[in-house]
Amino acid sequence: MKHGVGTYYSSAAAGGVYEGQWEGDRKHGRGKFTFGDGRIRIQTYDAGAPVGQGVGWSWDGEASFELQDGRKGRIIPQDEAAQIAARIGIDPRRKGKERVASVESPLTQWMCASQSNVSPTD
Repeated sequence: MKHGVGTYYSSAAAGGVYEGQWEGDRKHGRGKFTFGDGRIRIQTYDAGAPVGQGVGWSWDGEASFELQDGRKGRIIPQDEAAQIAARIGIDPRRKGKERVASVESPLTQWMCASQSNVSPTD
């Protein structure tokens, strides 16, 4: 069961990585999802559902937009997007323009920040 702060590696067709808070095996608290194609979403979650204001960036980081309860809203300037991310408490910077590397395993994987191992989950 996922609980605490950790990283979730999706093996879904598009791939992706969620870095953030969990409670009771659901996203709960602050989190950052990087899609396999490089798009980023920073959002707050409550029992797995996105809530409140969030922010997202296009795959190339050139366009940014506001999220409200997980729904894409208006296009916003980069500095406003960075301010929203800062209010949420997550650094939006990318590690370069690379896309997320695909997960080697056919299983989804979870790694908790307090553990050094990666174990498959359903």
